[in-house]
Amino acid sequence: MRALAFGADGTLYASGVHVPVQRYDLEPLQLLSEVCERAGSGPSEAVRKTYLPDVPYRRTC
Repeated sequence: MRALAFGADGTLYASGVHVPVQRYDLEPLQLLSEVCERAGSGPSEAVRKTYLPDVPYRRTC
């Protein structure tokens, strides 16, 4: 990245040497939706127990 800027509405703008300006919406529910869409689901029960054994299960996606 060569440049980062935040818009007044909380939008992030980023660009690079060979990348045109891209806009990222940083609204939490939108971010959650995009992460879940890309990941397909949250961590499995086995993964959660391995890496977060003391954290109670909570559905993430």
